[in-house]
Amino acid sequence: MHSETVTEFNLYVYLFNYFTMETKYGTINRDKFIGIFLISVNLLGCTAAITGNDCKHTNTPGVCTKDCEKTSKLEKNKEENKEENKYDDKYKGKEYEDKDNKNVKYVKKTKIFNIEEALEQCSKQGLGIPLPESDYRIQTLNRRGATSPVLDRLTLEFMEFSKYKRVLEIGGAYGKVMIEVLKKHPNTVYHLNDIEEKHLFIAANEAILQKIEESALKNIRLLAFDISEKTDVEEHDIIEKYDAILVARVLHFLSPFQITIAIKNLYNMLKSEGRVYVIAVSPYVKRYESFIPEYERRLANNEQFPGYVESLQKWLNKDVTSASQIASISEGPFMFFDKNFLETIFQKNNFKIKKCEFMELGYYSTSWSLDDREYVTLVAEKQ
Repeated sequence: MHSETVTEFNLYVYLFNYFTMETKYGTINRDKFIGIFLISVNLLGCTAAITGNDCKHTNTPGVCTKDCEKTSKLEKNKEENKEENKYDDKYKGKEYEDKDNKNVKYVKKTKIFNIEEALEQCSKQGLGIPLPESDYRIQTLNRRGATSPVLDRLTLEFMEFSKYKRVLEIGGAYGKVMIEVLKKHPNTVYHLNDIEEKHLFIAANEAILQKIEESALKNIRLLAFDISEKTDVEEHDIIEKYDAILVARVLHFLSPFQITIAIKNLYNMLKSEGRVYVIAVSPYVKRYESFIPEYERRLANNEQFPGYVESLQKWLNKDVTSASQIASISEGPFMFFDKNFLETIFQKNNFKIKKCEFMELGYYSTSWSLDDREYVTLVAEKQ
């Protein structure tokens, strides 16, 4: 016998002799001993050897315990998210906790600015909108894409829905959509978000330059937080649930893990029956057309994230991309979206899909225009 087995056996013999001996309180009967004996065995982790029963959670010999059930659930969660996590381990960093593969460890502080505060910072830092490129797109300051020179079909739909409502725009950059909404619907309560505070300061200045009404300016709040992280945004008194949220050209900069966090945040920020409007880049763009065959191969193989790439540089078409554009391309993960993935991931998070479809670029760009499937869009409603 192994030394560990001998030690355990000796303990059981000792327990039997001790609990069955006669004392001044009388003899401890056999049933009482067996109860105490099994408790001690369970504590020693030897129930499988004693009982021969199968655990209903792990399918291994032994008596099922609460700890066993907890461990089984954790293992199940890990298995379900194994495919997703392999794309994210490199990008989680210190912000995320791996417990249950879904919780964010640190709550980020949301910075909220009114127009006056943002204007002061814009003037103090000497900020302004960068010059447009040849296709009139304007690069962001943080290498997270560029603003569109036109208001596309889905954005116009969001603007019309926003009338007299409380809305939020995620990744709104220099405030182009916000300004157009408040020109047409000055009573709309508009909260503009971006992870780059400088964008928000510039947006405030643009609202003044575009002569937005004083009453409409009071309805603006500028929120600096990352939608892909857990924040304290909902804890602020001025933050109430929104009727609609626009997320245009943002989600494709996130990893699968971050996308899940972002969608959960969107759901929590919406009122019941509130709507989210999403625009994301599809694989069908001129700049990255070399990725299309690889994407379609992954799609045919039913891969979970066929549009996911760790770096855009590998697939870049340098013939249609200038040196300045190359310098502005984001490093890190990128997700090309398709209709099935976009619709599925929102359904998974309890959204009711109103529509999901490809959308044309809306303007001509030598770097982006391909076949009128440059974007994939979604409108979904909180159930």
